Amino acid sequence: MGKRVFCFILSFLFVLNLTGCSKEKSDSSYIQAEFTDKEWMFYDEVTAEHFNLFLGSDGAFSYSCDCGEPVGDSDVYDKYEYDSESEIITLSNSYDDETKEIEVLDYNEYHLMVKIDGELKDFSLIEMDASANFFAFEGESYLEGYESRCTIVDMKDGQIVYGPVNYDPEGTYEDGPFEEYAMAETVPVFDLTIKRYLSIQDDQEYEESYNVSFTEIGQEDIEFILDSGAGLAFVWFDDELKVEKIVFYGELSVSGDYEDIEMDDE
Repeated sequence: MGKRVFCFILSFLFVLNLTGCSKEKSDSSYIQAEFTDKEWMFYDEVTAEHFNLFLGSDGAFSYSCDCGEPVGDSDVYDKYEYDSESEIITLSNSYDDETKEIEVLDYNEYHLMVKIDGELKDFSLIEMDASANFFAFEGESYLEGYESRCTIVDMKDGQIVYGPVNYDPEGTYEDGPFEEYAMAETVPVFDLTIKRYLSIQDDQEYEESYNVSFTEIGQEDIEFILDSGAGLAFVWFDDELKVEKIVFYGELSVSGDYEDIEMDDE
């Protein structure tokens, strides 16, 4: 009789263990679904290229530029698994044992921040439309190594409130979702303004020229910038995911006769 009771207890514990595993898998799948089956994009302002990251709910993986070429060695891998506890995406393939890890640092419904190939990149669902010609030739000196492009919605208690690129206080993200990131002890802040001049010559040929102002400002000026509605910014993070540099960005377009346009000294 005692042996039967003992076997029954073992069987009961085994069933409980299976139930617990099943629930853990379900929770993991729910978290995974937050960023699966979406086209995540990172726009490189320097090279004027889009990088597209796809993580399918069926385990499919791809990472390529707009031209279709794989980024780095990403074509070696075609599938992935996500561990919700460690927040690690493990890439693999179907023909050998080679793997690579991607660390998930943060995400919500409009951005996915990861460390991939040793670099922090903040992918967005919003295709970024910047002055590609300008950045392809001159952007490196101002934006090299930036890791995120966002709208800084607010500042409070030494933290920036981070919103999507297309943030509209009266639109979809009026009440969030938002992330908050602490600022490092010393944070250089700059105001970058691009004036793009489009000229139409007599022969109807178009010509573009640029005038750039890049000015370091005090952190006390951030509130003024936000109050003026110019919260679009490029952000750099340190190893602790604290904001270590901010470049607020604005662009003006001017059309007219090229010869009548006075270019300011940089």
